[in-house]
Amino acid sequence: MSSWKDVDKNGIVYFNTPQRIKGLWNAILCASSNDFNYVICEVEKFHWVFSFGFGSNYVLGNKDDEDEKDPYEVDYKEIY
Repeated sequence: MSSWKDVDKNGIVYFNTPQRIKGLWNAILCASSNDFNYVICEVEKFHWVFSFGFGSNYVLGNKDDEDEKDPYEVDYKEIY
């Protein structure tokens, strides 16, 4: 299977293979859907959650329904 990359009219880039994401380090878990993504990073037993993608229905944890092109650090205290 060959790799491909596509860019839509809004500048959103789509890949068919995993890509390293600038700004994320020591990712221990990645989860994605068609519209949004979550990444958990670990440094010295501390964990950070990042989200990015389409923000409809407030799925990104950023208290907004705006899209995030770059990883956004989710504050777990604001979710509960």
